[in-house]
Amino acid sequence: MKHAQALYLAAGGKTIELTVSFDPTHPIANKKSVASALAVAAKSIEKLPVGPVDRIYLDQIPEVWFIYHNPTEYPDAVWRTSQVYTVPGLSLSRIAAILNEKHQKLPSYRPCDAFWLLLVVDFIDFAQDQDIDWPDPEFSLSSKFERIIVYKPQFAEWMEVPVEQ
Repeated sequence: MKHAQALYLAAGGKTIELTVSFDPTHPIANKKSVASALAVAAKSIEKLPVGPVDRIYLDQIPEVWFIYHNPTEYPDAVWRTSQVYTVPGLSLSRIAAILNEKHQKLPSYRPCDAFWLLLVVDFIDFAQDQDIDWPDPEFSLSSKFERIIVYKPQFAEWMEVPVEQ
């Protein structure tokens, strides 16, 4: 990363910051050519707004998975690497298993007009971390709960599970 940043600055680049994640399916065979390609890519994105860089700017660098660009100039700007991983999709089988477990407990609950179920996903726990988008809008779960809400508090994300009563 230092070499890529030095090449970029030597070509008249600005003191911007980049955070780069490399694609493990494309090992780096030639560090110098990847550094040169990163320097060229940085020149083409230096005026873009802060945020993730569109893949169109990375087509010539298959080794790069992701770049986050900060166009603010800092005297001590550093280019760094970061690990990026994808989380699995919402596990419908796990939702169904939890729902079955909760249905068995319903008779011991105090009588109410309606029962809702809140499922909390904690991204810090790798066993729980998952994307909480409902994978199939046509699919719903049979439930005695009026509403089932899946909530990821650290990201203030939530979604409602489609329910058939």
